Amino acid sequence: MNISIDRVREGVFALNRRLGRFREVVWLVGDGRSGTSWLSSAIRTAAGFRTVFEPFHPEYVPLLRSYRPLPYVQPMAEDNRLTAFAAEVFSGRFALPRADVGNRRLRYNGLLIKDVLAHLFLAWADVQFPAVKKVLLLRHPFAVALSKKRLYRSDCVWTAEPTELLKHAALMEDHLAPFEDVIHDARGFFENQIVLWAVAHYVPFRQLTLDRIHLAFYEDLCADPVESTNNVLDAVGLPRILRKREEAIRKALRQPGSVSGASRGNRDLIGWWRNELNRQEIDRGIAILDRFGLADVYNDDLLPDHLAAMRLVGAPPV
Repeated sequence: MNISIDRVREGVFALNRRLGRFREVVWLVGDGRSGTSWLSSAIRTAAGFRTVFEPFHPEYVPLLRSYRPLPYVQPMAEDNRLTAFAAEVFSGRFALPRADVGNRRLRYNGLLIKDVLAHLFLAWADVQFPAVKKVLLLRHPFAVALSKKRLYRSDCVWTAEPTELLKHAALMEDHLAPFEDVIHDARGFFENQIVLWAVAHYVPFRQLTLDRIHLAFYEDLCADPVESTNNVLDAVGLPRILRKREEAIRKALRQPGSVSGASRGNRDLIGWWRNELNRQEIDRGIAILDRFGLADVYNDDLLPDHLAAMRLVGAPPV
């Protein structure tokens, strides 16, 4: 009798769930090209978690297709279908070959959900599933925009026009009405991506507080992968990396992400974008960030201002 690998894997997941090994749930959310694949790989290596790859991606989940490009759900909204689906994901019942790439263990110590388009319903999920520990990974928006441009596909959700956000009545009323002009005025791929990055971070920064979400930074991951991974593990209450596993973490962070399309090589991972933007483009990007009150986190400096970012979380709107 032939039994598919996927069926065997689903059986392993079901057994782990029945044995209570998916009680620890961490949700890692970051923009595309922000290093979520690398950080999730490091956490999986350190903690022995099952990693679920982008289960809330609107290109692959029919339930979320009507929410493109950035699904928004108000924190107190009742959405029975989304609640039922999220319960499947956060309980470990959800399984899909695309989402479970790389999960080959027989025993797991927890569940790590990795998403790139879930920023605008983080607060909703926090209300519905408060036990889920949330990590928001940030990367310089200029690097994110240009990294996405390198992997451009005409059918990719990254190509979405920011003006699509204007069609979300609740999102406009709750958050974006003051920024309708800057959303309309964005021109070209680079500016579009800066606007989308700004919206994706402005909304959860307004809705959540630091006791409900941990901020992590791609640049820290590049500078010291072990210590930055340990900081995330500390924040979500998991044991630090065992010394014997530190080199495995460094090796994992030297590998390209599963959707990166290119080796990291030896190029400057943090500041490479400076050579690909002119002064006018940089100034325009900073102006967009400034409109959203986010310019102090990342401007044309290479490294983030951690304190500035933390001051924005849970702060009144600009």
